[in-house]
Amino acid sequence: MRKLAFLFLFSFTLQAQENPREAIEQLSRSAKQALDKQQFEKAESDLRRMAAISLDQAGVISNALNDSMQAEAAYRGVIRLSPSASRRASLGLGVVYLKTGRYAEGIEAVEKTLPIDMLDPDARHLLGKLYFMKRDFSRAALELGQAYNAQPDNGRIGYTLGLAYLRQRKLPEAKQVFADITKKLGDTPQLHILLGRAFRETGYTQDAIAEFRRALELDPKYPRAHYYLGVAELAAAGGGALPEARREFEAELAEHPNVAGAHLMLGVVLLNFREYPAATSHLRRAVELDKNNPDGYLYLGQSLFQSGDSAGAIPMLKRCIQVTPYPERADYLVGNAHFLLGQALRKVGQMSEAQEHFKRSQELKTLRARSVETQPATETKPAESMGSGMGDVAIAQLARTDESAVILDADVPDAEERKILEGGAAFYRSAAGSAYYGLARLEIYRSNLERAAEYMESAALWDDSLPDLYYNLGVTQAKTQQPAKAATSLLKALEANPGKQETLALLGSLTPTLVDKGMAAEALPVTEALLKRNPELADLYLLRGRAFARMGKWDEALPQFRTALAKNPNLPDAHYYAGTVLIRQGELDKAREEFDKELALNPGHSRALYHKAFVLVSQRKMDEAVPLLEAVIRMEPNYAEPYYQLGRAQSEGTELLVGIANLEAAAHLNPNAPYIFYQLSRAYSKAQRKEDATRALDRYRELKKAERDARSVPPALESQ
Repeated sequence: MRKLAFLFLFSFTLQAQENPREAIEQLSRSAKQALDKQQFEKAESDLRRMAAISLDQAGVISNALNDSMQAEAAYRGVIRLSPSASRRASLGLGVVYLKTGRYAEGIEAVEKTLPIDMLDPDARHLLGKLYFMKRDFSRAALELGQAYNAQPDNGRIGYTLGLAYLRQRKLPEAKQVFADITKKLGDTPQLHILLGRAFRETGYTQDAIAEFRRALELDPKYPRAHYYLGVAELAAAGGGALPEARREFEAELAEHPNVAGAHLMLGVVLLNFREYPAATSHLRRAVELDKNNPDGYLYLGQSLFQSGDSAGAIPMLKRCIQVTPYPERADYLVGNAHFLLGQALRKVGQMSEAQEHFKRSQELKTLRARSVETQPATETKPAESMGSGMGDVAIAQLARTDESAVILDADVPDAEERKILEGGAAFYRSAAGSAYYGLARLEIYRSNLERAAEYMESAALWDDSLPDLYYNLGVTQAKTQQPAKAATSLLKALEANPGKQETLALLGSLTPTLVDKGMAAEALPVTEALLKRNPELADLYLLRGRAFARMGKWDEALPQFRTALAKNPNLPDAHYYAGTVLIRQGELDKAREEFDKELALNPGHSRALYHKAFVLVSQRKMDEAVPLLEAVIRMEPNYAEPYYQLGRAQSEGTELLVGIANLEAAAHLNPNAPYIFYQLSRAYSKAQRKEDATRALDRYRELKKAERDARSVPPALESQ
């Protein structure tokens, strides 16, 4: 039955090539021969088929290993590569979405397969499960009924159909389906356990008890049978069934000592009997076996607290709060945890923290009380705050929330199965990577570098150990104007082969581009990697400082410029950029000194001259600033900033009309600078040009709003 359960959801995805490994190896040889003969269409066809088969098998294995992210990536790859395999891949995606709770996406994926085969029982079965988990039980029953009619000997479809009937309160129909399954599959303990779980989850506890007892009649030592029976008895009778449930849990653990749920439930029963040492022992074992079940930590904390160990209870109750899934059980379970934690903290004298938890407990109880007002009368009411024991309602609720009867995924593979599966995954991942790499080389032959880069990115996803993969990817990304991606790829190439000089040279040539295009965050790790290999290169410190300045990190930028100048006192632009940072820091006199030093090295540096003038304007030294601004305009007539500064000074002085002309020139050269339009609006108002002033002010407000929406750090002065 373990093997049956293991294939419960995946059997339809295992109908692949009879021997996919042989098919992959044959396609690989065929593609190589076609490439050698420059038969590009044949090579592409073989490589795409090779990748699709590899990813299909990788998806199946990833699903079996419960690696949903890898499974989803694999199936999506298949759909892009091979329309003929899209049905199987879409069904695989449906399984992934079923397991990860993305039911609407799963329904959409599976419904895409129906035009291929409207009566496909695998698709209808999966749709039924997806609708079931979405709690659309009537639609689930409709889909499952079609699947069962097509495959009346398929017990897994019949089981889910019966469960859907139970959810619709159609007990006779469910029992008829279950009887039909039993007749076909045989009167086995495995089947009765499944049926019992279905009855228990849907509230038919007496039917569940009968099924579990029948399983034990057939095999008194069947794994978890005593455990399920004990849980069902508690769900049916609450505290009145504590002695019977205790016997069942003890019987389970006598044969199967590592069933976490049995330890938990036995601990809860013993807690009600105030047998605290034994309860604590079983609850500790429960949390050892299932570290993410909040119930274990809650009741272990309660047992420790009630036995007088408040200090020991505190970390258990905090852990309960930490691992509880929100918001599904936060109000009930975490509310009790906060209450108990408050009591334990008060016992150890931590009154302030205790009050916080009492307050939070009351907030959650209030939320719970409000939700109860909207609950149907048949739903379980919340348990009271925890005292020395548990009420019937609390016990029944714990019994009902143990686990779902719907089998969403296979049993966890044992060590031997996992080893086999992981070996297969490695083979198919490597094959997929090789196929994508081959497709990339094919696109390079065709001079389609954008497509080649996409294929190499896919190759890296599946096998990043392919020779020179990241180097070739980085080169291709650089050639297709993707500098940030290229830098990331080349850094990985450098890590794999630190001695490759071509990689270092490419990274060095990319760094100025990254900084100039404002990709400062991407530039910094590149400069760091290059400096490790050449710490005396002054240009790298200059670039690193510019990157920090681009990010608005002035205090980190300035030391980089200082280091660059220490390495090379005549380094072009270093004094200039240091001056722009000093302006940001309010050090105007020091900034002017830096600009003077830059101009001494390079008298034609128009930006250094402008920023010197900017400092003089800021210091109200207009007589000194104006000639410099006019000189910058002569040197760089398409640079907006000197027009702005000159126009501002003139419009605020006695040359209003000349000032407006210069401000209009600045606005024409830089139409996205809000401060220019603000100053222009003021100048128009001063000149009594009210309509022009209104238009300029509206443009200012529009640009400021866009600036607030888009900008997270201030722009560097070098952009002015």
